[in-house]
Amino acid sequence: MLHKSATLFVWALVMITQAYGQVQRQNFTTLIGQNTSQRAVRSAVPFLTIAPDARSTGMGEVGVATKSDVNDIYWNPAKLAFIDNKASFSFAQTPWLQVMTEGLYLYHLTGNYKISSNQSMGIAVRYFDLGDLDFVNASGQISQQVSPREFAVTFAYSRKLSNHFSAAVSGRFIHSNVTADVLSATQLQNQAGATGSGDISVFYKNEGNFGTVPVDWAVGAHISNIGPKISYNDKAIRGVIPTNFRLGTSVGLHLDALQLLTVGVDFNKLLVPSPPVVTPEGVIIKGSTQDKPVIRGIVESFADAPEGWREELQEITWAVGLEYWYDNTVAARLGYFSENPTKGDRRFFTLGMGVKYKAVQVDVSYVLTAQHQHPLSDTFRIGMIVNFGEPEVTIDESDD
Repeated sequence: MLHKSATLFVWALVMITQAYGQVQRQNFTTLIGQNTSQRAVRSAVPFLTIAPDARSTGMGEVGVATKSDVNDIYWNPAKLAFIDNKASFSFAQTPWLQVMTEGLYLYHLTGNYKISSNQSMGIAVRYFDLGDLDFVNASGQISQQVSPREFAVTFAYSRKLSNHFSAAVSGRFIHSNVTADVLSATQLQNQAGATGSGDISVFYKNEGNFGTVPVDWAVGAHISNIGPKISYNDKAIRGVIPTNFRLGTSVGLHLDALQLLTVGVDFNKLLVPSPPVVTPEGVIIKGSTQDKPVIRGIVESFADAPEGWREELQEITWAVGLEYWYDNTVAARLGYFSENPTKGDRRFFTLGMGVKYKAVQVDVSYVLTAQHQHPLSDTFRIGMIVNFGEPEVTIDESDD
């Protein structure tokens, strides 16, 4: 019997079904049922997809092509090469799903160092705390306490290939212990899972004019979490990790010497096999199996939805955000995030603000949902960025 925070146990079971669902769909379909109108694309270790920082989340989770900062190791590591400071670090905390339960927190610590004016290296540590669970026996006494946890460590290298264009590669170690301790308390065999993944990303920025208004504009693309499946039991039972393709653009309008208004748009698609339509017994009647090799699953994810291109387009989420800076000191942000109702139905507005004083910047963001008691309602993030020094100046002889 669970004594505290039963929602965490449900979360753990969801993680198990997501990980095992690739090869044991029939068993879990019987357990949790099949809603043929709700076929959200799922993966194991979904904590990797939670937006970590308060600046970008204040803009509706827009970040692949906005102005560079140290948190771009998550949004687009290629942007790290364009950071102006010699070194930066940041810390952000997100209380997660607080409407449902207490005790879930995402912590994100990042650092960046400019090797030269053209090269940058970054590191990020992401830690997801799912709280504590007390199991009690028939007498009401606590028999065991478990603490599900997940973390990931990322290293990134970014380089300018010209004055306007950069590219980056990243590597990541992922550890997930959301099931092992919980299931050991229920006498089921399981273990913590671990795997690795890599990212590739590109970024292009330039300047121009919109009438008499100077303009900065940029485009970016980032494919993250390309890697092998994760196992919570043995090599035959594995779940895909959330490989994701992010594409976006931004335009910064310099209204005058003190005011900067940036508009950004991001599009995202999980490169994970779409769930098929199945019978109550788990027999596929439309679509294809999700038990595929990783690369094949990524490639086919663009055209494997049971309802064809219409459903493929429904799997794309989009976000739009605004950021206004005054005198590079005070910022106000607004954003909107949209996901199709049949693919998860995450739709919310975001508000945010930032304050910068010398080398320190503090940001906060807040999620507003239209649905009452939505799991993401009232999500509040806070983060801090600290910058050090100026980058080394080197001669860039590359062509524009």
